[in-house]
Amino acid sequence: MKKFLLIVCLVVFLTGCSNKVTIDFKDSINMQLDLSFTLDEYKAYSNRNSNSFNSNEETNDSIEAIRNDREAFINGNNALFKEKTFTNTNNNYTASYEYNYSYANFSNSSVLNSCFDYFGVKNYDDIIYVSLAGDSICAPFKLTIKADNRMINNNSTNVKNNEYTWNVQEKNNNIYFSISKTPMNNSSINVLYIIYFVIGIVLLFVAYILKRKYKR
Repeated sequence: MKKFLLIVCLVVFLTGCSNKVTIDFKDSINMQLDLSFTLDEYKAYSNRNSNSFNSNEETNDSIEAIRNDREAFINGNNALFKEKTFTNTNNNYTASYEYNYSYANFSNSSVLNSCFDYFGVKNYDDIIYVSLAGDSICAPFKLTIKADNRMINNNSTNVKNNEYTWNVQEKNNNIYFSISKTPMNNSSINVLYIIYFVIGIVLLFVAYILKRKYKR
């Protein structure tokens, strides 16, 4: 039965190019996964992870088990999870999932914790700092951060209309951004925010180095 309970955040990133994670920072944090994969891609992924299936029917049963295993996501993320869409047309699957977090429990995201070597969050009264680093077992996929009038700093090279996008790769990712927990004008990004940002990035980097050191 275990082979039918592969966790969705490891399985759904199968084709890469058509898969994306979008995180919208407002008064709360909304994360949406938009996914597309075929039956053959799912079987190939499963074989790479020592979960071989004897037939297409067994493979489809596994996909349905992932679809229906909602309670595990709710408990694992400590956040509201809901399936928005799930379709199967001639063994071509599309799915969309949504998670909702408070700023306080965003660090519990099982998707981000599972997909990256390092997922670091630093919460202050007014600002949240996020760092995603190292290898990603879910790559390749596209990560987009929405932060209307809230983004303080980031290292994205693809910015359009308050949307900041990174192409997540299998190796050596380095993603960071800092978000104001309340909307602000550009003039409100002052020296204090810059100091907070530098402190946050340094702390996240140190935590990442220590984690890699103790994993060896």
